[in-house]
Amino acid sequence: MKQGRAQRSRETGLSYWRLWPGLKAPSPGDTAYDLWKARQQQLADQRAAIKAARESQGTPQVGFERVVTDTLGPVADLVALADEHQRGHGISSQLQAKQLTLRPFLHLMRIRDLVLAGVVSDAEWEDLYDILVQVQKVRQYATWRQ
Repeated sequence: MKQGRAQRSRETGLSYWRLWPGLKAPSPGDTAYDLWKARQQQLADQRAAIKAARESQGTPQVGFERVVTDTLGPVADLVALADEHQRGHGISSQLQAKQLTLRPFLHLMRIRDLVLAGVVSDAEWEDLYDILVQVQKVRQYATWRQ
């Protein structure tokens, strides 16, 4: 089940059939289909870039900090938000400013803990890439709607 969910999330979350349900046979040359494919490729490229940036660093911790900082800002700021959440304070407005919701944020912080402990799995790295691509996708919505 986990792998199926992870695989679906890596497929960019854009379903051609949900976006354009009236189209029965999408094909190259169809404007909507071409736009969907271009966006799908753009997200796949972003994901590959995040993965490459993380893997190019000397240690897993440095790689984690690099890709998270590139997308969400300093990891120290995220740790401070996690501390605020642990103390029972609301952090939704700060997360919203980062285009992030609570559940992925908490998972991101769990992945960080695993990185620090040296026990992060390939599946958790994949989850990290998925979270960061989702943030980038949300940031692109306004441009995509034009």
